[in-house]
Amino acid sequence: MNGIRILGGMVAAVATTLALTGPAGAQTRTATDPRVDARPYVDIVRATFTNTGDLVTARVRVRDLRWRGEFTLSLYTYDPEEGYFEITVRPHRDHTVGTTYGIMSRGGFSRGHCDGGVATRFRVDRDIVRFAVRRSCVPQIRRHPMIDFEASSYSVSAHESPRAYDDLRQAVYHQ
Repeated sequence: MNGIRILGGMVAAVATTLALTGPAGAQTRTATDPRVDARPYVDIVRATFTNTGDLVTARVRVRDLRWRGEFTLSLYTYDPEEGYFEITVRPHRDHTVGTTYGIMSRGGFSRGHCDGGVATRFRVDRDIVRFAVRRSCVPQIRRHPMIDFEASSYSVSAHESPRAYDDLRQAVYHQ
């Protein structure tokens, strides 16, 4: 099944937008990390973040991606009172993917509910993890044109060496 997992009745049209760059007015930024500074299956080497009027996406390339680890996309605004939106993808050895999303705030984590508004793809054959979120699903980012993206990864076991964590950050403004 090529490791594709689509959440909550996601329609094919939203999944297709994962591969598209956004419309005019979208801003895309790419962050790279050429260092080999984490275990291969969690070493993020490049992340491309796109912020449009309707959709925010991330395409994360991981060195030697495998069916293990944990990958998170966090979307921050510059209002700490609002918390931040987070999507986490957990690949399983049986080639399925578990995905959770919601808001992390001072009160803890609140699971999100947005039919057809969140999609993820996990492509081991291409070393790519993709995320897409409709802005209408996240009250925090609906009101702010500037989003600070963070793609992060974690090993299943924190006792592994070399480092079992990696991340890339980039602020992206939508005009």
